[in-house]
Amino acid sequence: MQELQMPCFGYDKKLIVVKNSNLFKKETKKKSSGTKEVRENLEKYLKDNIQDIKDRIILVFIEDSVEKLNITKTIDTLGGIICEFELQKPAVLEKRLMAICNAYKVKAEPGAIKFLIETSGTSMQELINEIRKLIEYARRRRNNKKKRH
Repeated sequence: MQELQMPCFGYDKKLIVVKNSNLFKKETKKKSSGTKEVRENLEKYLKDNIQDIKDRIILVFIEDSVEKLNITKTIDTLGGIICEFELQKPAVLEKRLMAICNAYKVKAEPGAIKFLIETSGTSMQELINEIRKLIEYARRRRNNKKKRH
């Protein structure tokens, strides 16, 4: 599903986020959706207006996959950045969550962290939100125990 977001008014630069545009994938002969023409028009627009774009816009494309096409080369030569993000394995997620717990001086059992990942999914943002809730709960519980004694 394609999505275009243009959040936040009143800043020096406008943020434009385009999700799943398929502009960075080759079209198959069977499925011609006009993406090639849009990609070529975008590439020409970027080349013709690069200074204005750099001065006034932050343009972010979020795609499932990116293929080496002319537009990716154009973005590279104009100073843009193409980043690939790979899904992290549960062991890496577990390590990162343990590091967050350690930073807050909260002990977490590895089994509990594994359970959290299994039930919450692998979205790092969601996992961080959930671990922070648990950390806050553990802190409050610890503070309540101290008050009783």
